[in-house]
Amino acid sequence: MPEETNTMSYCEGITAIVALIALIQPWVIKLWNFLFRRITIAFIPSGKIKLFYNRSGAYVQIGGVVEVKNQDAVIEDISAKVVRRCDNAELKMNWSSFNVPVYQQIAGNLLTTSETARPFKIRANELSPVFVEFCDVNDSFTDHLDEIYSSLATEAKSFANPNVSLEDACQKFRSTSNYQKIKEELLESFYWKPSQYLLVITVHCGRNIQKDFSYEFSLNQAEIKEFKKDIEKAMDSLIYSLYGQIPHFYYPSKNYVECSESR
Repeated sequence: MPEETNTMSYCEGITAIVALIALIQPWVIKLWNFLFRRITIAFIPSGKIKLFYNRSGAYVQIGGVVEVKNQDAVIEDISAKVVRRCDNAELKMNWSSFNVPVYQQIAGNLLTTSETARPFKIRANELSPVFVEFCDVNDSFTDHLDEIYSSLATEAKSFANPNVSLEDACQKFRSTSNYQKIKEELLESFYWKPSQYLLVITVHCGRNIQKDFSYEFSLNQAEIKEFKKDIEKAMDSLIYSLYGQIPHFYYPSKNYVECSESR
C-alpha cells in the first residue's frame, strides 16, 4: 500500500494562501489607510454669513458643506473666530446649534428649526451640509449680560399691564435711569463696527486633527447704524415678551471670500 502523508497539494496550498489573503485584506487596507492615507478636511461655504446681535451679544451663523477625504471621520467640534481689522478685537465662538431654515416668517423673522450642536460622523469622500450657529465663549461677558438683562426684566414687569398698551409700556421702560445706563454700556461694548473682518472657521476632527478656513467680509457705516438699533430691540424684547410679541431684529447677510490668512 502507498504510504499516506499529510502533505498539502499544490492546489490546496494556493487555495489556503488565497483564503488567508482574503481574510487579512480588510485589516491591511485599514492599516494602510491609517498609516499612509491621512484624513483631509474641506469646508465649502454656501450662501452668506449672517451676523447677529441680541440678548446673547454678538454672534454669527454660517452654512456650508463639510467633506472628509480618505477615511470616515467624526466631526467633533466647529469653532469660529472673528477679528475686527481696525483694532484687532476678537470675538471667539463655539458651535451652539444646527439650524435649518424653513421659508416662513413670523413677525418678520425667518422661522428655523434647530437642535443642539453635537459631534457627527461623515463617511469618506461624502459631503455633509451644515448650518451652524455659534455663541460667544467669553463666559464672564455672557454672565454679565445675563445679570443686566435679569435686572431689566424685573423692571419691565412693573410696566406691563393689561390696561397699558405695548407702546406706552415701552416708553415708560425706556425712560428709566437703569435702562439708559445699560443702553450706554451696551453701545460701548457693541462688537460690530465699520471695518474689515477676518473670519476663521476651525473644524475639529478625530485623532486631534483640525483645519482652519479663513475668510473676509466687511461692514459699512450705514449697516452699523441700523445694526445698533438691535441693542434697544434686545432690551425692549423684555417688554415685548410680556405682551406675547417678538421685536424684528436686523441681521445683515454678508458675502465672505476666502483668504490665505490663518489664525
